[in-house]
Amino acid sequence: MPELPEVETIRRVLEPQLQNRTIEKVTVNHKDAVAYPSVDDFCLGLTGQMVSHIQRRGKFLIICMKSGDRVILHLRMTGGLLFTPKTTRKKVHTPDLSL
Repeated sequence: MPELPEVETIRRVLEPQLQNRTIEKVTVNHKDAVAYPSVDDFCLGLTGQMVSHIQRRGKFLIICMKSGDRVILHLRMTGGLLFTPKTTRKKVHTPDLSL
């Protein structure tokens, strides 16, 4: 499990890549990865949203949208979060936020 400095490093690296970008499509490869709302509502609710900034609260990452909505992520045991730009898409086993 990642420690707080590692989670903060991920936040600092990820924020400039996502800030002010619009989510075009959301694909959830593992339905258990989304606790609330339903997977379909999660995907529909994020599509078209623009990322405002990313915060960290303890070991959670909070992706804040300009609408006020938030996505709260926990890195679990692996401590990894994969962000793949549209041009380098490969099959991944994590939620995929297309920007």
